[in-house]
Amino acid sequence: MSFVHLHVHSEYSLLQSAARIDGLVRRAKELHYDTLALTDIDAMYGAIPFFEACQKYEIKPIIGVEISVESASTRLLLLAKNQSGYEGLVKLVTICNTKEERERFITYEELAEFASNFVIISPFIEGPIQAAVMSGQDALAIYKQLKAMTENVYVELQPIRTREARQKLLDVSAFAKANTIRTVASNHVQFLYPEDMEATKTLHAIKLGCSIEELPTVTAEENYLTSPEEMVEHFSSLPEAIRATREIADMCSFEPPMNELHLPSFDVADSKRELAEWCDRGLHKRYGKAITEDIQKRLQHELSVIGNMGFEDYFLIVADFMQFAHREGIPTGPGRGSAAGSLVAYVLEITNVDPIKYGLLFERFLNPERVSMPDIDIDFSDIDRDLVIQYVANKYGKERVAQIVTFGTLAAKAALRDSARTLQIDPRKIDQLAKLVPSKPQTKLKDAMEVKRFKELVDGDEELARLYRIAETIEGLPRHTSVHAAGIVMSKERLDSLVPLQSGNDGLYITQYPMGVLEKIGLLKMDFLGLRNLSFMQRVLYLSREQGNAIDIENLPSSDEATFKVLGDGDTSGIFQLESQGMRSVLRRLKPTSFEDIVAVNALYRPGPMEQIPVYINRKHGKEAVQYPHTDLTDILKPTYGVMIYQEQIMQIAAKMAGYRLGEADLLRRAVSKKKREDLEQGREQFVNGARRLDYSEQDALTVYDLIVRFADYGFNRSHAVAYSMISYQLAYLKAHVPHAFMSGLMDTSLHHHEKLADYVNETKKMGIAVLAPSVTESHVRCTLEGDAIRLGLGMIKHIGYRAMQQIVDARREKRFADFFDFVDRLQHVLNRRALEVLIVSGSLDDIHPNRNELLASLDEALVFAEKEQEKRQQGDDFLFFEEDVRPTYKEAKELPLLERLRLERETVGFYLSGHPLEEAMELLSTYKRMTIAEAKEQKPHVSVRVAGLVESVRAIETKKKEQMAFVLLSDESGELDITVFPKQYKEHQLKLTPGDQLFIEGKLQEYSGELSLILDKCTTVETLMERAEAEREPTLYLFIPTVKEKTGLDELKKLLEDTPGDTKVVMKYESTNQVIRLSEMWNVGVDASFITKLKGLLGVKNVVLKNQRV
Repeated sequence: MSFVHLHVHSEYSLLQSAARIDGLVRRAKELHYDTLALTDIDAMYGAIPFFEACQKYEIKPIIGVEISVESASTRLLLLAKNQSGYEGLVKLVTICNTKEERERFITYEELAEFASNFVIISPFIEGPIQAAVMSGQDALAIYKQLKAMTENVYVELQPIRTREARQKLLDVSAFAKANTIRTVASNHVQFLYPEDMEATKTLHAIKLGCSIEELPTVTAEENYLTSPEEMVEHFSSLPEAIRATREIADMCSFEPPMNELHLPSFDVADSKRELAEWCDRGLHKRYGKAITEDIQKRLQHELSVIGNMGFEDYFLIVADFMQFAHREGIPTGPGRGSAAGSLVAYVLEITNVDPIKYGLLFERFLNPERVSMPDIDIDFSDIDRDLVIQYVANKYGKERVAQIVTFGTLAAKAALRDSARTLQIDPRKIDQLAKLVPSKPQTKLKDAMEVKRFKELVDGDEELARLYRIAETIEGLPRHTSVHAAGIVMSKERLDSLVPLQSGNDGLYITQYPMGVLEKIGLLKMDFLGLRNLSFMQRVLYLSREQGNAIDIENLPSSDEATFKVLGDGDTSGIFQLESQGMRSVLRRLKPTSFEDIVAVNALYRPGPMEQIPVYINRKHGKEAVQYPHTDLTDILKPTYGVMIYQEQIMQIAAKMAGYRLGEADLLRRAVSKKKREDLEQGREQFVNGARRLDYSEQDALTVYDLIVRFADYGFNRSHAVAYSMISYQLAYLKAHVPHAFMSGLMDTSLHHHEKLADYVNETKKMGIAVLAPSVTESHVRCTLEGDAIRLGLGMIKHIGYRAMQQIVDARREKRFADFFDFVDRLQHVLNRRALEVLIVSGSLDDIHPNRNELLASLDEALVFAEKEQEKRQQGDDFLFFEEDVRPTYKEAKELPLLERLRLERETVGFYLSGHPLEEAMELLSTYKRMTIAEAKEQKPHVSVRVAGLVESVRAIETKKKEQMAFVLLSDESGELDITVFPKQYKEHQLKLTPGDQLFIEGKLQEYSGELSLILDKCTTVETLMERAEAEREPTLYLFIPTVKEKTGLDELKKLLEDTPGDTKVVMKYESTNQVIRLSEMWNVGVDASFITKLKGLLGVKNVVLKNQRV
């Protein structure tokens, strides 16, 4: 007798199961199961991964679902018997998940349409038949209703756990026996091992937002993946229920269709002819009279490959929605990825990169030697991207276009915090623990156990140990669904015949299968990417046009000196791909003079090929001879000074030297990049044989092949590099020629990224462009140009929404604000007290009244005044009977102290607007050769610098050697800088590293992942420097005590000092020990010429120095 688990939940029953699919199937194999079902709740997210896991472990999969029927609390198990059953599951899950939130269930009528291809089981807990039996309702009528749909209807029985469950088991068994209804044994699997029960209950509590103690009884210790022997023993008195599991398993025989293409179609009679006609029109539009025979041949070749692969409809669809974007003025990128190498894409205006001009290869995009799905990823303005998606959905039908699901998971800290809430652990306790979890991405809880203090807390507290066990079990499980940032899937058929769907945003559906699964079942994914730089560029062009300087961004001069100067100076903030400190350093050394230099540096600035950057630069500037692996490769490698940079160069070399077709060359490139020995040897033999046929020596062929192998995995896609370098060049041109519009637009894109915004504001000032503070009387929501200055937008202010900001602007357009009271009166309906306080302390009301403290003091009166004015307006003509109010006046108050004013600015705007806390020490700091942080960031790595600033935050960590070190964020008037404090320095300076303190730091710059930080060497507080300076300004007498006088002259010196009391401080230094002693005030002396003469006679003329006082 063999048992099969037919009621099984995986992690894709979100927050209702701790069983991961791979572990589930692996454990089933260990227990010698040959068949296993998956029945997640109202979802099929895991269906294909489950099928693949079953293939891996050689287990027969049964795909099913536990679906809500007639209400959210009643469910049926549906198991697919065949292909039609699987399609029925897909349909019903879609129906269930695309209804209104409160109606997420299917009806019996909807079930009936597909039921003949299911095995239907009424579950023991939530099943409608069991519920009717226990409540005394007509359970037989429900059974007959299901039986009318399909012969295969069963009633589930589960192992006895409690007295109530035993009674239910007896009642349901008796009902089934009395009515000759088949029963089936089950264990309602929710986790793998008995010890996982608590973690599963925790998941349920997280889902319901309650504690474990408050949970209804839905999970028991027995709900694990039991062995067949255990189940047979549980149901020893009901062997027919065990036999039924095998009977059902034998009915179900189905494998999901994989790798069958379901390409979308374009609504024309002959897509091949249509594409050719579109291309012909586009060719003449792009090239006009410059069309050559080679261009014609290239176009025909590409069309032939596209046709042979059956991708005509795909190109027409992409071209169509790109035409929509162009018509609507939606900015699109010049191209992305290998698609920029297609002439067809260029003439259809899918891309804006001429592959002929830039020597790009179609075979890198679509390889006739290797049939694969086309992949044209499109960049749109991030503001307008959704308009294009809506256009596609409306044109082809929302049932054929959907967004793609992704899953938010329980990361390490979330697993801890969420679990702690269900266990009702003191929040302060969990805060202490969670803060010790390293913040770097992909951190696991096991990594946190490497932190000494974390491990001590867990090991020393049973409550935290229990928490850790639970959190580690649920860590990484999916918590909720989300939408893929860019992916869209399309099909000729209705998607709900291929993939389960659920409701998304804006009326669109979301697939329940993630991107990788969709590709496996043959659906075509397109990426509609939102690129901030395109909306930024659009804004700059608009501002420039408003200033009377219209720029044709698609037809810029290709060798503009001013543009290359911006790049060569490393002034690349805001310039796509070129902003990092490391890239700026490269550009300063490179001094680009051509577009190809930008393409090359974009391709080289990555781990691996970065080592070739100095070679490229030196060869460009004639400091190193250009060398080629063979003279016949000169034409291919000359543009990059003999450095192999692009994947396309590898393909061209293989074609030139070994006679490869370009498609074959692309296969070679892919193969050798994987570095598999067998592929490398096969590739070497093929390359050498091909080269010898073309009369190259074996040694030359081996040399070049080894070079290809070396660079194959470093080589960059030239098509992508050219396309993205176009955006870089365009933005650099705008920065060079319309800097006001550029910086305004740049700040506009960073209104809510306050650290970047502060950097951009400081750079703008360095460029000689005035930056005006946000003002309710002048600002718009976004940044604007105001003469030769840039006015910051109201949108940068924290804690106030866009609608309120826009209403301030609208109210001002109607009539200027007379005073603060008028402002509050007219905006009281959208600005509450907190919002008004934020506007005051941010300085946004300074133009109305400059004393912020007086505005705060007058706020109550202003609100009362506004309320009365509103009441008058509501009374209409009756307001004549009101007593005439005296218009309020400002309450007098001293202006806020400088540091308090600046603190509030930073709190509400994100950075200091009207100054910096260091202001009082600026003059002093300049004497210490201090750099601003912005100036320090312009230096090269390993340079020693001195900076001063405010400690914004301190993050202490423990090293692998169990030593304490820290990362400090320091800010000054120009920006922020990360400071690394290693253990030795941390031990010495720990007490100084306090948020809010002002520090003067010496250290050496280091670069990591393209970003500069400072390694602290020495550190002191700015306060100490100021005290030292103050002390040095006081009258002080410095006495140097020669060794010979230490025994013979000290008594006489003591008497001289005692006999001449006064206000001048005395500092002594002993020659023998170099010890410096500042005498206490009781030894202060009165200084005159006679006294100084006596001292010099005693100690020597050079050993007596009086500072800051004349005699």
